Amino acid sequence: AAPRPVRFDLDSDPRGAEVMLDGQLRGTTPLVINHTPDGPGLASVEVSFAMDGYQTVSKKYAGEPGTTVNVSIKLPRIKKQAPKPSPKAPSSSYKDDPYQ
Repeated sequence: AAPRPVRFDLDSDPRGAEVMLDGQLRGTTPLVINHTPDGPGLASVEVSFAMDGYQTVSKKYAGEPGTTVNVSIKLPRIKKQAPKPSPKAPSSSYKDDPYQ
């Protein structure tokens, strides 16, 4: 008998993150993936969630054939570093500057 698929019910906060399953792009959240294991036992997958402005989160999940695994990930926002103010060039006139 063929193994029954495991249903991975994937969501993220914020929604619209790209979902990679074992390195293959599968779509954006919210997303349902039916994954059929290669053999008996748990179906194990590595899922990555990626979104502009957020840190990519990768985790391994496993499920029994015929069950649903609910996954909800909160993506941490990447803190943008404030641009450093450009140093003002010292306004020196020639007569005040002995090195000119």
